[in-house]
Amino acid sequence: MAAGFELTIRFVTWMQQQRQIPHYEVIAAEFGVHRATAHRWRRAYLAATGQFDPLARDTSPAATGTHPHTSRSPQ
Repeated sequence: MAAGFELTIRFVTWMQQQRQIPHYEVIAAEFGVHRATAHRWRRAYLAATGQFDPLARDTSPAATGTHPHTSRSPQ
């Protein structure tokens, strides 16, 4: 358990030292984790610090061209 906590502290400290939010591939290389793990860590860090993730896909109705009130249900 301590190793996980120490890794979290190391990751947060490293992220705070970066001039820009690093791409998930940079995080994966720095910490020796899979890209999917690095992507989750990055998203979690940005969410925790209230920052916008420019790499995130916008799934809002406006971005996808769908609107919940205009979709038709099967009859």
